[in-house]
Amino acid sequence: METAMLAQFGSESTEHFRVIMTALTGAGVSCIVVGMAVFVIVRSGVLIKRNTEDGK
Repeated sequence: METAMLAQFGSESTEHFRVIMTALTGAGVSCIVVGMAVFVIVRSGVLIKRNTEDGK
């Protein structure tokens, strides 16, 4: 979708600009996904540790 939008509305942009924008968007989305994964893993570890300590 991003590629189509850049092609439609970015008429004066170069191919190099479109490649960079697509790569940056992909990198940004990847960073967000990895950040969310780390958050969920750390949070679940804390909750598991808290629940196992309460059960002893």
